[in-house]
Amino acid sequence: PIVAQVTLNDDGNTQLGETPENVVKHLSELGVDVIGANCSIGPKIMFDSLQRMAGVTDKYLSAQPNAGMPKMVEDRFIYLSSPEYMEEYAKRFAEIGPLTVISSSRGSVS
Repeated sequence: PIVAQVTLNDDGNTQLGETPENVVKHLSELGVDVIGANCSIGPKIMFDSLQRMAGVTDKYLSAQPNAGMPKMVEDRFIYLSSPEYMEEYAKRFAEIGPLTVISSSRGSVS
């Protein structure tokens, strides 16, 4: 199987301005089996974008959000999302539809 993921901006679109729906369309035309997003944003924006993807495809989806965006605190970058917050969204991702990957990216482990 071919898995393809994109990174998303705070507006839920790619850096080139592609919407989640267009991402699904283009990757489906290329024969991708699993479509998703990883890194760069926290779970809330990724959840919203994957819901939009699920609305236009029956393909499997994948989600690998960061624990939010890091903040500089006393000369250190800190991710402010709690384990409970990440857990809440992991459960919500599972309710979207056929997900094959629910994972996490930077800032999600100590």
